[in-house]
Amino acid sequence: MAVRGRKSIEQHIPITDPTKPDVVDIPNIAMRRVVIPIRGISPLVVHAWSEKAIRQMLDKQTSAAKLKKPPKDPNADFEAAKYKDPDGKDCLKPCFFKNAIVSAARFVDGVTMTAMKMSFFVKGDENDNLPLKFSKCEMHRGMVRNESGVADIRFRPMYHNWSTSIEIHYFANELTLSQVILLVRQSGLRVGLCEGRPEKSSLNWGRFDVDMAALKGAKIISESVAA
Repeated sequence: MAVRGRKSIEQHIPITDPTKPDVVDIPNIAMRRVVIPIRGISPLVVHAWSEKAIRQMLDKQTSAAKLKKPPKDPNADFEAAKYKDPDGKDCLKPCFFKNAIVSAARFVDGVTMTAMKMSFFVKGDENDNLPLKFSKCEMHRGMVRNESGVADIRFRPMYHNWSTSIEIHYFANELTLSQVILLVRQSGLRVGLCEGRPEKSSLNWGRFDVDMAALKGAKIISESVAA
């Protein structure tokens, strides 16, 4: 029995012809890539988690029996704090730049930090490496306080005149190439990378900029890539 004032449900079901194929219109997802050369403008200090530190943390969390800590070895701590590729060469992680660029979105009109997390990608994951070039790597000695409040000395690698390159994939319908380059520049000048960066410290380490001379000289342009 029909209900007065309501249209029949059948009226809302589209009539299809099973003998004809369905036509599906899928919008094109325009994704582009650009390789951007980076040059450091302040010393870069890194602190990778060493196997020793990871093991000590795991032992603490699993209540494993612990031996007395051996004497501090500055050279061993210095080397263990480096990020290295399988060949033992110094490197950086792509995610460092991803995090810095997302944080810098607050300084660029028309983009947000939330959207930026999904609008561009720095090629590589946590297991990939970006080759790091530098003129000198020295041991930096820093005074810190542990969680217990006890003073401690940390030995970290400090790179001078460092440089690398990052490959960015971005959605062209959401970002322009100019915005991408501006975001990278803002992330380097305001946020920085790794230890003592401006975002977290007054030391101003880890600052960088786009190497504009190399960018123009290589005629690097945005190219289409598969989404």
